[in-house]
Amino acid sequence: MEFGERNLPFRHRVLVVLMTLLALCGLAATHATAADITSRVTVTKTPTAGTYDEWADIRIDIGWSVTTAAPGDTFIVPLDKYLDARRFVPMDLKDAAGAVVARVTIMKDASGAFLRFPSGDAKLQFTFTSYAGTHTNLSGHAWFQIRFDHSKLTFPDGGNTMDITVYGTPLLITAASGPVGNERLKYGYWISPNNNEAEATAQNPDGTNANPGADIIWNIQLQGGTASLAPGWTRATITDTPATGSYFECPLTPRPWATVHDAATTRDVWLSTTAVQVSVASCSSTSLTLTVTKAAADTGVYRVHFPGWVNNGALPDGFGNTATIDYDGPNGRLISYPVTTMMDRAMAGGDGTGVNSPPSIDIENYCGSWGGVVFTDGVPALAGGQPTPQPTPCDYDLAPGLPVASGTATNVQFRVTNTGTETLNNVVVTDTTTSGIALTNIVCTRDGSTTMPFNGFAPQESFFCTATLPAITAPHGNRATVTGVGVESAVAVTDNDAWHAQPKAVLPPAGTPKLTIKKVSTLTTVPAGKSLKWRITVRNVGTAAAINVKVCDILRDTSSFPTTSVTYTIGTAKKVVRMTIAAGKGCITIPRLATGKAAVVTVSTTVPKTTRKKSVRNTATASAVSVATVTSTASVRVIGVAGVSVIPSPAG
Repeated sequence: MEFGERNLPFRHRVLVVLMTLLALCGLAATHATAADITSRVTVTKTPTAGTYDEWADIRIDIGWSVTTAAPGDTFIVPLDKYLDARRFVPMDLKDAAGAVVARVTIMKDASGAFLRFPSGDAKLQFTFTSYAGTHTNLSGHAWFQIRFDHSKLTFPDGGNTMDITVYGTPLLITAASGPVGNERLKYGYWISPNNNEAEATAQNPDGTNANPGADIIWNIQLQGGTASLAPGWTRATITDTPATGSYFECPLTPRPWATVHDAATTRDVWLSTTAVQVSVASCSSTSLTLTVTKAAADTGVYRVHFPGWVNNGALPDGFGNTATIDYDGPNGRLISYPVTTMMDRAMAGGDGTGVNSPPSIDIENYCGSWGGVVFTDGVPALAGGQPTPQPTPCDYDLAPGLPVASGTATNVQFRVTNTGTETLNNVVVTDTTTSGIALTNIVCTRDGSTTMPFNGFAPQESFFCTATLPAITAPHGNRATVTGVGVESAVAVTDNDAWHAQPKAVLPPAGTPKLTIKKVSTLTTVPAGKSLKWRITVRNVGTAAAINVKVCDILRDTSSFPTTSVTYTIGTAKKVVRMTIAAGKGCITIPRLATGKAAVVTVSTTVPKTTRKKSVRNTATASAVSVATVTSTASVRVIGVAGVSVIPSPAG
């Protein structure tokens, strides 16, 4: 406790930052590493503008958002140097269901001193819980009322106001006036190490005081001379009755004492017991009687200080005590005055939210070399549930597959990637032969280990499995499968991918591929501003397979593509791929279209909301290696065209 705390303002009630302390539990160490992600978090800091008394509280609002985070990740928000760091109390930010998204604390070093930026700002640290392991698009709001750091308020000589800036917002601070002898008032202040309610109200499981001596000091200013009370009183009896949530612990520790205000130094001066005596007449948990005696000649602004204990069962708006003071004058006259105080419980809190993101995993079954998955801002780039770029030309999901020379063995790989935001345990890879001979020498390696299951498989992490396809004389097919379990959610995940190969001896005979194309709309009309789908059918009517069939959709009439995800089917096999878009032209490549086979491609486009066109049309093209380009155009009538005003008929 600072000695200056006793010199609180005496023309208004003291406001103290009060907030329920939420215990900090340990974070589950489910990710490989926790990181400081301050640079990736968007933060807003908003103080409430206005004019403030130097001892008043100010409300601070902090908003934040980040796309992804890992459990244990942190970000730091400066606590402005003009705000009293001791008054900040840790808090939990919860979602609507009560799950803790993040915890907010103030950073200290090993000695308990506040860590600060060179500017003098303290450091508020937000720490994500396991919630971040199962959610993305995290955001939240923290707010609290906090007192100004009085040591930073330096009023100009003789001045009663000063200008400061908190988080870029100008504030006017006014100096509190000194005490007046004729006032009767009561106030309180916390004496916990950080001067806050949370420490003072902490309780043991049995309800007893967890921090004895870290509670509250009540203060009563005794009246001087008034029209009805001569300044020469010699005895005052104080009877104090606590409100709900307030108690006394008898015997009182520390014992009550008295001070006198020194106008020259504007501080309270401790008095010896010979000058003003304060004694305990009676004490119980719900009532306290003190007797104050002094010589009739002693004058001044006297205050009596005594300890109390409070718990978090206080009244909704704070902690209060009422005292009655009976003065005995020099002529035996008795004057009685009541004084009441309420330490406001300053509201504070916050919330957090996120989009539920169940764990996920991906396995790619291919041959040859692959550069790997592209990650943007920690999130894997996906196209139809598969990482991109694809490992072409060795990702043969469909038969007949990779042509293999006679007598040649082929190296095959499985790449496994944690494509979610949650760490996975019990990760196991298996392989099933669907046709022909089986793969041999299947070995999965992660962090130097080849023994599955693998645990602690972190988001964005990958590992590889290698295998060998022996020389084949008949078509081969296999399906690699991976399984795992989310550490936080306990949700089981799985993925599989097929791969095919064929001996060159069974390749179709040489010939000439030839393509036809037809494009139709799935709708006859489309409202302005809405999307529609086009079905493009590309058929190989030639005598040889068409290789690298490139199918493009060319936008017209200012339409746009709402998504890059495109589906195509060949027979009963369906595949989702990513469309490459440039200059209003979106294209995909089909590695192989066998003779007599048709590929049906579905593309979505959006009609501009502000279009004045009565119809929209799109043109599709198809080409392949050594095959001429073919073209097909289709159109759809637009309804609800913008810019057409309907004037109602006159009444009657």
